[in-house]
Amino acid sequence: MKASATIPRTSQRLWARLVDQVLRFGLESPFWFQIFRGVFFEEGTVRIHLVWVVYFVLVRLSYEGLSYYFFRSTLGKYLFNLRVVNRDHPDAPLELTQCYFRALVSELSFFGGWALYGTLFFRYDRSHWIDLWARTRVVSIAESGNSFHRRPQIRWILGGLFVLFSLFSGLERAGSALASLSYRDNYLEIELQG
Repeated sequence: MKASATIPRTSQRLWARLVDQVLRFGLESPFWFQIFRGVFFEEGTVRIHLVWVVYFVLVRLSYEGLSYYFFRSTLGKYLFNLRVVNRDHPDAPLELTQCYFRALVSELSFFGGWALYGTLFFRYDRSHWIDLWARTRVVSIAESGNSFHRRPQIRWILGGLFVLFSLFSGLERAGSALASLSYRDNYLEIELQG
C-alpha cells in the first residue's frame, strides 16, 4: 500500500507533544539542575547564570527548529507518524526561518498554557494557532486504506473548557513567574515564595 498524508487524530498530536516535552526536559536537565540546586540548597533567592538561561532558550528553540528543518518532524511526531509540511506547498521543503518561527511561536504557550494548542479541537484539519502563524500544517503519514472521517461533537465542549482553563492557568502562572524574576550581574534571580 502507498503512504498518504491525512488529517491527524487529536490524540496523535497530544501524545507526540507529550513525548517531545519529556525529551526536551531531558535535554534541558542541566538548566533544571541549577533550579533544583537553588531551590533546595539556597535560601530565599535562586541565582542562575546567564549562560544557563541562554542554553535553555537555545535547546528549546533548536530542538524543534532543527528537527523540523532536517526531518520534517520532532521525535515525538515521528513516533506517531506525523510530519510538518508547508501549508501552501506541502511538497516543498520547510524554510529554516519558518521552522524557527514555528518553534518560537510555540514558546508563547508559556503565557497561555496549552490554550494555543487547544484550538486543534475546533478545526477540521486539527491545526492550531501555531500552525496558522507559521504557515505550516501537521499531517499524518498513514497507509492509504487507513483514513478516517469521524467528527465527534463533544470536542467542542471539551475543547472550549480546555482552552479557557489553560489560558487562565497559563496567564496566572506566567504572571507570578515573571514577577519573581530579576537580573543582576549576569545572573537571573528568582525570588522563592515560601
